[in-house]
Amino acid sequence: MPITVIVGGQYGSEGKGKIAAHLAPKFNHSVRTGGPNAGHTVKSENGTIVLRHLPCAVVVPGVKLYLGAGAIIDLGILLEEIASNKVSKERLFIDPQAVVILDKYFGSEESLVSRIGSTGKGVGAAVASKVLREEDVLLARDVKSLAPYIDDVSTLLHSALERREEILLEGTQGVGLSLHHGQYPYVTSRDVTAGSLCGEAGLGPIQVSKVVMVVRSYPIRVAGTSGPLRDEITWQDVTEESGYPVPLVELTTVTQKVRRVGRFDSNLVRRAAQLTSATELALTFVDYIDAGAIDCKDFDGLPQKVKDFVDYVEQEVQVPVRLIGTGASTSSVIERYESR
Repeated sequence: MPITVIVGGQYGSEGKGKIAAHLAPKFNHSVRTGGPNAGHTVKSENGTIVLRHLPCAVVVPGVKLYLGAGAIIDLGILLEEIASNKVSKERLFIDPQAVVILDKYFGSEESLVSRIGSTGKGVGAAVASKVLREEDVLLARDVKSLAPYIDDVSTLLHSALERREEILLEGTQGVGLSLHHGQYPYVTSRDVTAGSLCGEAGLGPIQVSKVVMVVRSYPIRVAGTSGPLRDEITWQDVTEESGYPVPLVELTTVTQKVRRVGRFDSNLVRRAAQLTSATELALTFVDYIDAGAIDCKDFDGLPQKVKDFVDYVEQEVQVPVRLIGTGASTSSVIERYESR
């Protein structure tokens, strides 16, 4: 079936935004769920945009955009993204049963920020409110400003499938943060595996043909008490080992705090591949292995150190590495070979 799912294989920030934007031109429809606690960054010749609600396919004219029933909406952020990206009501469709974050939810998560490194964006509280069927829960169908975009996303997507049109499901965060399968309690407020993403979008998993799991050369976690990170190192270590011409350091998209960084954990990625039924890997940030890979356009031109690392990942995870990210831009992606 013509559905491709993109998921993260570590703790988020694997570069899913770049991979989603790179693949988007091949699709007719793109779906995102999750909430504003995850930001996807897209860098191109037209500049850099950060998306916390809209699918990254917004940068590709003609691709229809969807927020599924499992979305958790920060109304202000979503409306700003719609306006700044000039998204019309003919292009965006929001499921009526997506939940909207209320102001009161932000304060209720303060303890999570200090205790487990949560972003404190009210996502977990909104999910809990929906689960408890609280009387004041606010759904997308109840918000006047969203009325032009409200439609049954599942029905629309199934109609697209009947026409044999291609659908991209864009996951958020990473399997290491899954509520059920991650390192509890250092997890997010929902499951983020491929199967759960299908359910949040209203699609059956048997209709999926590809699961692209995105992993990065050096996994990261958010700052603070955010949970275990095997073989944690410093950004200075990464800079020196890669030979990067400038100091490397990364900030989280949403909270703008310095991320923790560690060495590649094959056990973590192998388990994530099992949980998501990954059919192929997208390996990003290979320029952190060797700065000679920066913006390289073909596999043969990569430094031997990077080629050896790609082979190591394939052998350890037993899933083919098809996409290789060599830089920040969506154009800095090598398609190594056709999908198997």
